[in-house]
Amino acid sequence: AGSRPPDGVTNEAHQSILETFWQKSEEFARVASVPPLYLDTPEDFKWSTVQSSVPLFPDLNIKLVKEIIATGGKLSSVLLEDTRKGYLTPEEWHEEMKRLGES
Repeated sequence: AGSRPPDGVTNEAHQSILETFWQKSEEFARVASVPPLYLDTPEDFKWSTVQSSVPLFPDLNIKLVKEIIATGGKLSSVLLEDTRKGYLTPEEWHEEMKRLGES
């Protein structure tokens, strides 16, 4: 069975798109040290088509970077284990906000 290409997309192009998607997903998971993407069925992959002569996201730029928030490397000495110190669960966060609002 497999997913059906969206209208206007040939089977060959569809297969090429899926292969590239899986290759890039696996590469991202490896580089980011996260579990690879898992889909139960091919239908879990959402296809959308748009008829437009204008790019939908003309300013979109996706790239891998060392830091999501530029710190100039100032936080590079912080150990990963230390990043969880002071973490609040969502429930604890709401309790703390309520406590601060009462004072």
